[in-house]
Amino acid sequence: MLDFQSPLQADASALGALAKFYRMIPEVSLPVPADAAAGGTLPLRAYRYCEPIRVASQLGWYVFAPMDFSLMWDGTRVL
Repeated sequence: MLDFQSPLQADASALGALAKFYRMIPEVSLPVPADAAAGGTLPLRAYRYCEPIRVASQLGWYVFAPMDFSLMWDGTRVL
């Protein structure tokens, strides 16, 4: 259920998009839907016994930035 608007990704619009991603740099990796194991970083016990954390880990996307950047959260704002 995603729609990649990229010259390298021919026709994904038939999937009925929930999100649109645009690539400005063709070499950048495409976004990947998040998985229940949080990319293998979720502890095994949490994955097995805590359904809320497993379900929450599946929401969203893994987006790979073409360059390094940092975000700082001061408790109310993101800088």
